[in-house]
Amino acid sequence: MFNYYTYKKNDVENAWKKYNNNQEINEKKYPNFTKNGNKYFVNGKEIIFYENAKDFIQSYYDDPITGFKGRNRLYYNISQNYIGISKSMVLIF
Repeated sequence: MFNYYTYKKNDVENAWKKYNNNQEINEKKYPNFTKNGNKYFVNGKEIIFYENAKDFIQSYYDDPITGFKGRNRLYYNISQNYIGISKSMVLIF
């Protein structure tokens, strides 16, 4: 559901500033928006920035515990804990 959106770092940081100032943000894109350290979360899933997506998929795939699986399984496993990675990004990878 949430992987339909693209999360660019600058956009997420600006949304966080608005959220902290009680200004209106896109509730469909940022439900249950939280921050822990320098990581942002939506509904408990970590946001992977668009700019980092390719490197993230590569490192996730290269990890023997999480990767080395087919395209659909790789996408499914990523989507369980992260948002910002679309199925088409995994396909292109």
